[in-house]
Amino acid sequence: MLINIENATEENVLDSKFTTAIENILRAFAERKHLIIAQKKFFNCIMEEKGGIYSMTSKNFASEALAGLIEYHAILNQVSFYISVDFTIHDTSFRWIDLGEKYKFICGPLYFNDSSQLQKTKIVCENPLDSDFFKIIAAFYARNEHLSRCSINFNVLNGGGGSTKDVFERTIQNDEIAFCIVDNDKKHPQAPYGGTSSHFLGEKIKRSGLVEILDVHEVESL
Repeated sequence: MLINIENATEENVLDSKFTTAIENILRAFAERKHLIIAQKKFFNCIMEEKGGIYSMTSKNFASEALAGLIEYHAILNQVSFYISVDFTIHDTSFRWIDLGEKYKFICGPLYFNDSSQLQKTKIVCENPLDSDFFKIIAAFYARNEHLSRCSINFNVLNGGGGSTKDVFERTIQNDEIAFCIVDNDKKHPQAPYGGTSSHFLGEKIKRSGLVEILDVHEVESL
């Protein structure tokens, strides 16, 4: 996922209340699970801190993130979903904002005090063939966009057709961010949604999850 740090003052960065969350985000970046975008002063504040709040390892992670900042900013304009970590939010609440062609998941840094929220992106789909296809698309995108510093990967949760909705519901039950992708199962363009997709009609956003129904009968049709 792409994580955009917003409204982070020097006081915030040096506040011990936020240290765990910031270090978790930096480590997730270093493990190539997510990308970080922030103002240069955010990273510089971490790197130049002298009081022992941040480890040398975290400072090195901040330096690496700073080096790729221009590349990551370019991606922000291309993605249809990203996370905004807003330092004016001082609890673990979150909300979604529909920006038309993209969605933004907004939370405060304390949402990431639990490092389990920063594991690889969770994608729920119907079967292994679908998830394998998505991996091919992701690899092609990274190569086509010359994302030399970016490793696109994710954890796949296969639902197995009718149980896909249940897998998705269980995932977001603990407020884990998840992206569900299903095909429309329409027998022809004017037919009603069928099979799995019929269970996901309505709002695209549910708790911490986002649903995308592809406008194709089968994913392989893409």
